[in-house]
Amino acid sequence: MHQPDQWGDSLVGIRPMVELVQEQGLALSGMKTDLHGSSMSGIVLITDAARSGIDVIAILEVGFGMVPELQQLDEELQASLALLLNRHLLEDILLGQDEAGLVELKGSPWWLSQSSRPEALNWLSNASVTQALG
Repeated sequence: MHQPDQWGDSLVGIRPMVELVQEQGLALSGMKTDLHGSSMSGIVLITDAARSGIDVIAILEVGFGMVPELQQLDEELQASLALLLNRHLLEDILLGQDEAGLVELKGSPWWLSQSSRPEALNWLSNASVTQALG
């Protein structure tokens, strides 16, 4: 639960995917970035089937973070991996890059969301890489 001690707590303005599920009544799944980092998530409505009509009693979200998967792929491929997000596409819908753990790559339109190795930020900050990402 989001705030189990507070019935009916609202996620308006905080969780766009949850809002969309609530507004449209359809299940959604995909990648998202929020205060907890980047993850894959699925969201569905829980309804009361015993009543006529559709009475929503809850919204259920199940997800998993990207870091464990990046680290597993790193080991399998023997290659450092990084998840980059396009700043221009996200800046209007993201609450705050600092809160989401995003690091701006200077001179490029990209944020570093997560990486499989700590040295990825140094590598991505290299001028030739930044120019290629530009």
